Amino acid sequence: MNVLIFFAFFILAVVIGTKFKINIGFVGIIFGFIITWTYLGGKSADYVKMFPTSLFWNYAMPIIFYAFASANGTLKALGLKVVYAFRNAKWALSISIMCIAVIIAGAGASTNNTFIVAPLAWGFAISAGLHPLLVVASLWCGTMIGAFLPWTTMGAMHTGLSMEHLGVNVIWNMAAFLAVLGILVFVIMFVICKGWKVNKNAATEMDKPEPFTTQQKTTLAAILICISLLLFPSILNTLFKWKWAKWMSSNLTVPITCSMGIAVLALLHVGDLKEIFSKHVNWNILWVIVFMSQYCGLASAMGVTDTLTVWMQNMPTFLIGPCFALIASALSFCVSASTVLPLLYAMVPSLAAVTGLSFTAMAMPMLVGVACTSISPISTGGAAAQIGAGPEISEKLFVPQLVLAVCIMLGVALLTFTGFWYIGG
Repeated sequence: MNVLIFFAFFILAVVIGTKFKINIGFVGIIFGFIITWTYLGGKSADYVKMFPTSLFWNYAMPIIFYAFASANGTLKALGLKVVYAFRNAKWALSISIMCIAVIIAGAGASTNNTFIVAPLAWGFAISAGLHPLLVVASLWCGTMIGAFLPWTTMGAMHTGLSMEHLGVNVIWNMAAFLAVLGILVFVIMFVICKGWKVNKNAATEMDKPEPFTTQQKTTLAAILICISLLLFPSILNTLFKWKWAKWMSSNLTVPITCSMGIAVLALLHVGDLKEIFSKHVNWNILWVIVFMSQYCGLASAMGVTDTLTVWMQNMPTFLIGPCFALIASALSFCVSASTVLPLLYAMVPSLAAVTGLSFTAMAMPMLVGVACTSISPISTGGAAAQIGAGPEISEKLFVPQLVLAVCIMLGVALLTFTGFWYIGG
């Protein structure tokens, strides 16, 4: 009964939010209080205490920080310069598109990189005769490789979710496996679509991009400094075990460095704070993630995780990982990944207890499964990859993209049988 109530209200929140076009997270808040008052017999304060402070801190600071780069055009300007540098590499055009997507994603745009890179890429791709599906695959694979690094907004989100629900940070494992997936899919698609065969007479002329403005230079410098403060102390601490490096690596985390970056950029008047906060910070996704994660905190109090553990004990352990990957893929096919991730993270401890795997290892099939279907044309990532393609090409891409998403989903599940996603966990 507890599982039925928990999932019924979760699905109802998604349905109501989608139907009436309101934030799903706020619907989840209402249902969370109702369950606390009625089923658990608790007080409002009990549910308020479940607010995921760590998750909010880990996710809010990076999206505000990178909003400066979005507002003053730093990321777009960087994209133009990278495209200009690759403009004459005709046989490696698809490789260039992927590399550009990696760079822009890793520079902070995360999964929003496609909105910047796709319109720039399609102009050259069409004239060069590159297979449209390979263009989409190149953009998506680049996103998989660069968008989930710890300092990006998506990396920060998963850091917050994993720390909140698992007590361990899985982001480096996740980033590594998604990079492997991206490279693997790209190589396969490059061969199938014969990516090296392009129109050698295609025009690749473009005007040299304008130099970075002072604001853009300042923003880019702040991004590079924040990334350096995150990476170098950890590397030095691993190699030399210096005390100061240990202190820096444990204290200068992503939300801290991003908070410093926000303060510095605000003091230097790099952008209009009111405009940045009102137009460039994705508050909607933040509240969905945070409030649905708070709702999923009820799973433990309601005994849902214990019930799932009992159910899973009747399933062969070798099937749990592949089934978890398929469930995650199927859910993200139909619903935004940000909506279902808190629920999926909450299931990991129960499944790990049954399989004997660590939380990190058990989370990997789910995380790769959620990400792999984002190439479908009905997802934000897959649809964004078509920006600039034109109506005629977009119509022809729908079915092939859908088939490709399903193939990747099945491939991920099959690889789970081999134990591949458990490596390093």
